[in-house]
Amino acid sequence: FSSINIFYFKMWGIYNIKSLRTAVLGGAYSVDKDYRLLMGYNWFPNEQMNKTERQLAYKEIAGGHFDLILSHTCPYDWRPTWLFLSMIDQDKVDNSTEKFFQEIANITEFNKWYCGHFHDNTILFKNGYMLFNHIITLDEAMKGKY
Repeated sequence: FSSINIFYFKMWGIYNIKSLRTAVLGGAYSVDKDYRLLMGYNWFPNEQMNKTERQLAYKEIAGGHFDLILSHTCPYDWRPTWLFLSMIDQDKVDNSTEKFFQEIANITEFNKWYCGHFHDNTILFKNGYMLFNHIITLDEAMKGKY
């Protein structure tokens, strides 16, 4: 039996994880927001960074160099459009978090960027990966094994 380490991060921040300079960027828009509200399910108005949080995160992270960036969603240009749900009107989807992450990706150096949100395991960019149910260790990530 092995132990499991679970980390909870702030909405954004810089961490040293196993000697890896790591930027964490949280948040994304829930495309099922209206359905959740209609059915009385949980939905959190603060699921995305607000303007002040984005400004602070940008100031701290943008333009830096990171071994690893961990985010909930991906930069805008990496969006896996083939996974978009056909019943969702994409004109009503708030892509502001993806656009913000794109701004950061454009001017920040990173060795690997991992995200989730779209529920698949795939390579999104030369060093950008989306994980859903594929679990990798930090050692595997930094050795290039996905």
